[in-house]
Amino acid sequence: MANIKKTSLKGFTLRYLFVASCLVLTISVGFIWLKNRQCTEERILIDYLHMLTPIALEMVKVQSSLIDSGSQVLTPTQFLSLEESLARDLKKQSSLFEREQLAMKIEIVRENINHQPHSELYRFGDNGCEPHHQLIDRIQLMHAELRHHSDMTSQYQVTLCYVDMHDQHIRVSASSLPVFQKQ
Repeated sequence: MANIKKTSLKGFTLRYLFVASCLVLTISVGFIWLKNRQCTEERILIDYLHMLTPIALEMVKVQSSLIDSGSQVLTPTQFLSLEESLARDLKKQSSLFEREQLAMKIEIVRENINHQPHSELYRFGDNGCEPHHQLIDRIQLMHAELRHHSDMTSQYQVTLCYVDMHDQHIRVSASSLPVFQKQ
């Protein structure tokens, strides 16, 4: 009788270990699948951020062409609308998108009546969202290299920033200056 209890206890222990092993394996595979899915969604989000930056730049340029030369390019309502559009588009691309992690800076440089560059700044989100090179600095460098001041048309730069799930800061800029298009 004691021999039967030992055998059933041993069989029970082996079944328990088998079930526990299967459970650990299932959880591990599920974790790996979820991690891979998150990385894929995050990559999609970052790629879409790269696509949205030139689109936002073109939207600002179009808006600028619709206004009088002395007026502000974007009204607060238009800027808020642009912000909401970008956030909505990014949310559609990835369920990982977090609105609080998105920031944008728009810099518009136009000449004033004295032919001096005048900069307009618009931003939302983190104030640390800065391009690698400021547009006004690029324009001044360009004029210094040309050794004369030519009439300047309006120039634009849009920078989108996002902090991903690994606390990496992604920064993407698009500029209307052809020399500095890629950063």
